[in-house]
Amino acid sequence: MPKIPASYLNCTVYLYKSTEDAEIGKAEGGTGFFAFYPIDDSNKGYTCIVSNWHVAVRDGFSVARINSPDGGSDIIDLDPSEWYFQPGIDVAVAIYRHDHLRHKGSFVRPGDFITKEIITREEIGPGEDVFLIGRFVDHDGGKVNKPSVRFGNISMMHSKLINPTDKFSDMLCVDLRCRGGYSGSPVFVYRTPGFDLTQPPAKNLEQSFIMLDGVILLMMLGMLTSQFQETSEIRKGIKATQDQSEPPNVPEKDHVKILSGMSLVTPSWDIERVIAAAVIQHHRS
Repeated sequence: MPKIPASYLNCTVYLYKSTEDAEIGKAEGGTGFFAFYPIDDSNKGYTCIVSNWHVAVRDGFSVARINSPDGGSDIIDLDPSEWYFQPGIDVAVAIYRHDHLRHKGSFVRPGDFITKEIITREEIGPGEDVFLIGRFVDHDGGKVNKPSVRFGNISMMHSKLINPTDKFSDMLCVDLRCRGGYSGSPVFVYRTPGFDLTQPPAKNLEQSFIMLDGVILLMMLGMLTSQFQETSEIRKGIKATQDQSEPPNVPEKDHVKILSGMSLVTPSWDIERVIAAAVIQHHRS
């Protein structure tokens, strides 16, 4: 994995249930990311925070903590009712006023989202490298956001699966080392045949994510939504025996659910559709 530019790390925000939790960096919540969506060709538009519906609305982790240029952080006290969503899609969007003097962030823009057409044209499929940027709740930076990066591969391309809204929608399956707290993290797919991501054209998020000439491909694949669980057996009271041919003494058995490493990703085209609808509704109002 090549070095990731710092601007990519700046595209994420942390989400909490309250301002007080955000101030102390309470070890629960989720992740979101910045997006900018234009309303015309003049580059005027709206700044948004994007996360999962189940994080920001259902579970109430709606308050956003954003890093500031002076090395501190600022808190955007959002209520779950202030997040726009569409039923059946695990995406929520909050439109806010971005202040460059108080907020440090890089924006995902419409041209950064991968499309079905690009997936088909570039023959993107299982095995492609991916990484996400999000919040490791056990060591997330304390009072400022210090995002972590996790890595994996596409396991299965998009198909209809149940999402946390209990509805079927397009979902990608990725084999990704992940855990709780990363829900809402942006997931990127990349190809780097001998190319370092710190070099142009992937200099920052304000530039294009993609150059489709065989040199590099780097686009937002989607957003981490959930992880598959599997059952693991716990054996209690095992005693060693001198005769190894004898079966071990296992008087008790129990089972526990653990994360399998297989995760669901909401694809970029669903995310962009919800962002566009939120911006249009906000602009008309």
